[in-house]
Amino acid sequence: MLILETVVRIRREHADGKSIKAIARDLRLSRKVVRKAIRAPEAGFAYRRSVQPLPRIGPFQERLDALLAENEVRPRRERLRMTRIHDLLVREGLPDKLRRAFDGLLRCCPALCEALAGRAAQGCRVTALRRSSR
Repeated sequence: MLILETVVRIRREHADGKSIKAIARDLRLSRKVVRKAIRAPEAGFAYRRSVQPLPRIGPFQERLDALLAENEVRPRRERLRMTRIHDLLVREGLPDKLRRAFDGLLRCCPALCEALAGRAAQGCRVTALRRSSR
């Protein structure tokens, strides 16, 4: 996502007569992004993804939701840690190499982090939790 200063700079350079291709080259942006910034209404250039695609973790989404729902009902001391939830999903077929996808899912869903036994303050990183639990 572009910050306001970049959009203003694009518009200023375009108004000074600089070509879209030259602006894109100088700012290391695509020509498509430069065109969008020029055509957008006043400071209204924003990109919001309506649906976050999760192709790798998609088949396990329902099971993950079920685990989290079960986890919320448990007493605080008996809740599953994030590493345990990840291990359960790996046993059910989630490839272990998808740890990054699991981390990404946790980063894009803050409510999911809060549901995981207070680990939100630690950044919700499965790999970091694995290191700290040793």
